[in-house]
This record gives sequence, structure tokens and C-alpha cells, in this order.
Amino acid sequence: DVVQSRLDMVTDVFNRLVSSCHNKCVASRYAEPDLNKGESVCVDRCVAKFFEVNKKVGERMQAAGA
Repeated sequence: DVVQSRLDMVTDVFNRLVSSCHNKCVASRYAEPDLNKGESVCVDRCVAKFFEVNKKVGERMQAAGA
């Protein structure tokens, strides 16, 4: 089913994004319940870079397939 396939793909991208940015930006030992300013800025940058890279990869794959 196409809808289920797309949902699986979106879920996979989201899970990879969360895992990657969490590992890069959030200390493994939580000292406080909320993100501190440094962690928050790191997560914002990480998410932006993740989507920019995915966009570029998609464009290149589309160009290669055309």
C-alpha cells in the first residue's frame, strides 16, 4: 500500500533525525528537565542541517534518475 509505505518512510526519517540530533546535542546524563540554551541551539542547527542534507540528496537522486 502506497500510503503505508510513505508513512513508514516519514516515520523512519523522523526517528533518524531524533536519534542523530539527540546523540549530538543532549548529554547522556540529564541535569535538568528542559533543554538548556546550548542544547536548544544545537538541536535547531542539527534539524536544519538534517533537512538541508536530505533535500540535497533528494535533488541529486532525482537528477540522476532523470
